[in-house]
Amino acid sequence: MLADFANEFHPAPPQFEQEWWAMHVDNSSNRHGGGVGVILEGPNGVVMAQSLHFGFNATCNQAEYEAILVGLRLAKEVGAQRVQCRSHSKIIVE
Repeated sequence: MLADFANEFHPAPPQFEQEWWAMHVDNSSNRHGGGVGVILEGPNGVVMAQSLHFGFNATCNQAEYEAILVGLRLAKEVGAQRVQCRSHSKIIVE
């Protein structure tokens, strides 16, 4: 009986629904090198942006892959469990 009483007033552990984060990646490359930009949008209006400049020449696809890797590392650091990547290229990003 005491256990039933304690269970009634013990708060249940929070049930967190894993919400989707949106990652937008873009790149640029020219004869001086390449760069990428990443925007990570989370629940409740959280927005993070990061940009990188490469000191080497990269094709658009290489730069796009690097942008995705940077974005995934950033998402991991903030604890995002579900990330949807939005990209301008034809790279498959599911």
